[in-house]
Amino acid sequence: MPSNALLIEEIARLVNVSHSSVHNWIKTNLLEKLEIDHKIYVKTSSFLDFCRNHLGKNKLNKYANKSLKGAHNHQELILKYLQILENSSDLEKLGSYYEEELSNTTRNLEGIYYTPNKIVEQLFTLPKDFDASQAIFCDPAVGSGNFIMHALKLGFKVENIYGYDTDAFAVALTKKRIKERYHLDCPNIMQKDFLNLKHTPQFDCIFTNPPWGKKYNQNQKENFKQRFNLSQSLDSASLFFIASLNYLKENAHLGLLLPESCLNIDAFSKMREVALKFQIRSLIDFDKPFKNLMTKAVGLVLKKTPNKNQKISCFYQNKLFKRSPSSFFNNPKKIFNIHCSNKENKILDHLFSIPHTTLKNNAHFALGIVTGNNKEKLHPKQEKNTIPIFRGSDILKDGLKAPSQFINADLKDCQQVAPLSLYQAREKIVYKFISSKLVFFYDNEQRLFLNSANMFVLKENFPINANALKELLNSDLMQFIFESLFKTHKILRKDLECLPLFAQFINNSFDEKFYLKNLGIEKKTLNISQSGKTMHIACLLALGDNLITISLLKEIASKQQQPLKILGTRLTLKIAKLLECEKHFEIIPLFENVPAFYDLKKQGVFLAMKDFLWLLKAIKKHKIKHLVLEKQDFRSASLAKFIPITTPNKEIKNVYQNRQELFSQIYGYVFDNPLYPMSVKNPKKILINPFTRENNRNISLEHLKIVLKLLKPFCVTLLDFEERYAFLKDEVAHYRAKTSLEEVKNLILESDLYIGGDSFLIHLAYYLKKNYFIFFYRDNDDFMPPKNENFLKAHKSHSIEQDLAKKFRHLGLL
Repeated sequence: MPSNALLIEEIARLVNVSHSSVHNWIKTNLLEKLEIDHKIYVKTSSFLDFCRNHLGKNKLNKYANKSLKGAHNHQELILKYLQILENSSDLEKLGSYYEEELSNTTRNLEGIYYTPNKIVEQLFTLPKDFDASQAIFCDPAVGSGNFIMHALKLGFKVENIYGYDTDAFAVALTKKRIKERYHLDCPNIMQKDFLNLKHTPQFDCIFTNPPWGKKYNQNQKENFKQRFNLSQSLDSASLFFIASLNYLKENAHLGLLLPESCLNIDAFSKMREVALKFQIRSLIDFDKPFKNLMTKAVGLVLKKTPNKNQKISCFYQNKLFKRSPSSFFNNPKKIFNIHCSNKENKILDHLFSIPHTTLKNNAHFALGIVTGNNKEKLHPKQEKNTIPIFRGSDILKDGLKAPSQFINADLKDCQQVAPLSLYQAREKIVYKFISSKLVFFYDNEQRLFLNSANMFVLKENFPINANALKELLNSDLMQFIFESLFKTHKILRKDLECLPLFAQFINNSFDEKFYLKNLGIEKKTLNISQSGKTMHIACLLALGDNLITISLLKEIASKQQQPLKILGTRLTLKIAKLLECEKHFEIIPLFENVPAFYDLKKQGVFLAMKDFLWLLKAIKKHKIKHLVLEKQDFRSASLAKFIPITTPNKEIKNVYQNRQELFSQIYGYVFDNPLYPMSVKNPKKILINPFTRENNRNISLEHLKIVLKLLKPFCVTLLDFEERYAFLKDEVAHYRAKTSLEEVKNLILESDLYIGGDSFLIHLAYYLKKNYFIFFYRDNDDFMPPKNENFLKAHKSHSIEQDLAKKFRHLGLL
């Protein structure tokens, strides 16, 4: 190999990305290609320049290299924790600390996520007649040892317990936990790779959380294919499943904690097919059990005995469905749709029994355009030689939003572009990619779309015309089939190719009543997710929370055919009116202000209990079936005893991200978060409000005077809600004392910059796309708007005037 060049696989390994990422960087001229003896290299100097100037700095590289964050020497960490282990007594906590210190790189490469005890207890169950004292147990990926500790609790003898892990600390930790608790040595727990064991006993019982998505090199993949007689490479979780079956005795028990994707995606279809040959005892939905991991988990428990169509217990969101194995076997790709009831499954079986066609082999599919860097390649206004380009969020069932982004017509330097013939087809069908709802658009104007949308062009002689097919794919029936099978927030090509299309019941246009009648289906029998139509969203917190929730819901509500239902306060009504979106909501104002159970410090326990009972009474009175809460805490846990609730993921700390994830989950809506330009280089008007809801968050008089001194050259308006600062009238251009919310909103709109304390008006400025600057007197980063560099933490400043001047200079004010 030449000394001035690197192989593509070397670069991929060095920065921990896929080969395709490196190819894309070459294609977009970020890396310089060398071709020597018909082999492609990358010039070493260009790679070094790339690392210095690009790696991790723009969105493409940030995503491609996110696993580099916090990278460390894994062996050093193991040695560090082995030393700590010698003198540690709280071993469970030590395992948690070790897991938290693992870098994203190591977790990603090794697929390491330790199983919480609560899940171990739910997953690791055995029949009542099972005699653990005589049985041999194995955990092939011991992690923190929770499965092995539970095996001992169930009565397995220590000499009959086997455990394997490639991580030396995991093995040492598990052994020490057994020694501490039972004063026993466990010689059969070893640092070995379960997939490469040469000799092992046959086990009566295997329960484990195998590595998820562990990265293997090509040699390892080929080795596994030969070792386990596989026709294709499998995910690490599937490999552990196949290997476990090989090491189990007949009539033995197997339980695995798996990523939710194992239920429906193609990569796990082989695993599902094999599992259905045996007696599956249960399939369990565990939602999101791992800290800082958005992936959901499911449990699979089976007995290694031939499938005789015994019922499978499917646990999904506190519901139990008893399903027959044949109901999964008959699904496309053997999908395990455990969320689907027996009644819904009967409708699916009926539909798939009727002759139908599909999109498979009947359409040319294409991805939307991948620019590689939207910030650089897209323009907010149409300029010379640019044309409109649309996003997935621009697609509506009944049309398309006006274009808000434009791209150079030659598509120069875009990272990924499908054949232009597909974009320029006479007719094409375009659909949202990130969505739980099927949303399709018929395009006959050769428009361009970004990769948040995908598309297809029908082949000639397809029996349904494109416009009628668009109407069919947008119908309630297709939504029912899609939800019943896939339950996903991505509209994947292979899923669309499974949907049954009954061309015999469509003429030139789609007639829903005629279509359903011929299928023998009544619309009322379709249990379609109402996307929040039967839900009430709770807006019971302070003004800022109300504003964030209402502003996000307004985006969704504008696309709904009926108003969203909100359980709120008089503050909620105020905010809806302020944002001019009352028509989009049905708001039931239960309280005048924040209820006492969200304001315990000020209002006390007695009023909290009184307000909580009032809430329960209102839920009953208004026949509310499901409530969406803004927080996951002891209040939501208390309420869950009386009504089904949905709460946000408390691991997502930032309030905007937290709520967006919650509403995306419910409504299948994707928030774009377009950044508006924060430029204050030539401000004419500055609005200052020193007051907040709490005195300890107000901008102090001392600091207010410093702000006014620094901003002396500007036209400053001072808001004085509490009429404390009349003596500062001469220091400002305008002084406003008594102002309504509507007047304040207009003042913010008229200003070039709003300066305030940590209050809801900051969020109003963000909503109105106005420049803002925040004064903090406490750490409250989680409540910041997404664009959050414009702030000063006064409580951490040694010199307010110097720090403020520095911040204002950075903004271009001084």
